Formats: sequence, structure tokens, C-alpha cells
Amino acid sequence: MNKATIDIIVAILLIIFVNNPLLQFLQNSFGISFIFSEIIIAIIIIVLIYLLNRFVLRRIFKNKTK
Repeated sequence: MNKATIDIIVAILLIIFVNNPLLQFLQNSFGISFIFSEIIIAIIIIVLIYLLNRFVLRRIFKNKTK
């Protein structure tokens, strides 16, 4: 499996499972608009995917090539 494929799958799963609860939390707690909440959620998902690539996938694919 390719790293890009894993990134796409993880992004879709994060959007499905994290979007609605986090959106409700941001709107209820801080009273911010829908668009601004979605931008914050997108930034969080991008950071999570970056950290996944940086620390987890690099080690997995490094061990597969040996």
C-alpha cells in the first residue's frame, strides 16, 4: 500500500469521525461560525496527517524495504 493511499484513507476517516463532534464543540463552546469552525477542523486534520506521516508511516515503510 502506498503512503498517499493511507493518507487519503486516514483523512476520510478523520473527517467522518471527528468533524461533527468537534464542530458541535467549537460552536457551542466558543460560539464561532460554521465556516471558521470547519477551517479549524481542517487545520487539525492536516496536522494529524502530517504527524502520522512524520512519526508512524516513515518507520513502517522504512522497515518494509529491508
